[in-house]
Amino acid sequence: MQAALAELLARAAPAATPVALGLLELQADRQFHRIPQAERQPLVDDALASGEQAARAVRAAHGTDDPQVLARRLGVRVEVVAGEGGFGSVLVLADYVKRPPCIRLYAPAIDALDRRLEAYPDRDRLAAGTRAIFLAHELFHHVEGQQPSHALAARHRMALFALGPLKLTVGLASLAEIAAGAFAQHLLSLRYHPKLLDVVALFARDPDAARQLVDRLCAIGSYIQEEPCPPSIAARS
Repeated sequence: MQAALAELLARAAPAATPVALGLLELQADRQFHRIPQAERQPLVDDALASGEQAARAVRAAHGTDDPQVLARRLGVRVEVVAGEGGFGSVLVLADYVKRPPCIRLYAPAIDALDRRLEAYPDRDRLAAGTRAIFLAHELFHHVEGQQPSHALAARHRMALFALGPLKLTVGLASLAEIAAGAFAQHLLSLRYHPKLLDVVALFARDPDAARQLVDRLCAIGSYIQEEPCPPSIAARS
């Protein structure tokens, strides 16, 4: 099982740039089909830049890149939950509650993920596991929420319905997820956007779905003319 996951991660790594992983996240947005193709990568670029800028700003303002310390200074309570946060086939590792500000880290899911990191390409930078990544990710949502009018979902909206001057629009929720991953990546000096962890988390529950996820990542990488993935073992045999 570990060898198969290692082979899959080795195949994914060449294509796993922040832009490609961001586009992979964008594809999962419910409004993806409404986004003109020419606007997709610029949206991802904006989200990645927003996350990086926010990481630089909080580091400069508070003099630390420790997510636990930042949470305390930002007035966000951190709760480690012993139970599961997901439901059915949905896996939840962490979430953010606005009022009062609280980040919940779901220990069983995170610990299970940490046990499968042997072949993860950022393993050497995760000696204490992935909790800091998920804490940093959720901290971005708190930081972004302090200025809701400047939030990515407020700045980038898709039209659902228009009748004359009346227009119903909806924000792109995936942009904040892309930015939160970039925030964590830059705050913690990771080589890879944490979206890549989805491969590890998914492989434990559904190896075929994890392979399909990597196939989509490789297709994106080839499309945007980044280094393509090597073929899978099955394809080479």
